[in-house]
Amino acid sequence: MAFGVIRERTFLFACDVTRAMLKVERQGGIAGAFSLQIATAASSAASNIEESDDASSDRDFRAKERIVLRELKETRLRLRIANELVKIVATIIRTIR
Repeated sequence: MAFGVIRERTFLFACDVTRAMLKVERQGGIAGAFSLQIATAASSAASNIEESDDASSDRDFRAKERIVLRELKETRLRLRIANELVKIVATIIRTIR
């Protein structure tokens, strides 16, 4: 996949995550805290992809790309945790009824 395509897809992903997390953040509490962390990690990945395009060397490029990978893995983990929290809360609500 061409670098420009990856850069654009990462940017769009960060925008989508940020929009979604703005809705979640309004709920406050743990959801609000998690939403900020998820949005930060996703936007950091997009920022580092953008920076890697102007890397001063191959080594610098690889270092920035490793940061992108770490940030995306963090985003994925936090989204998985958020998904589990949704399941837990849904179970609690069903049990209370």
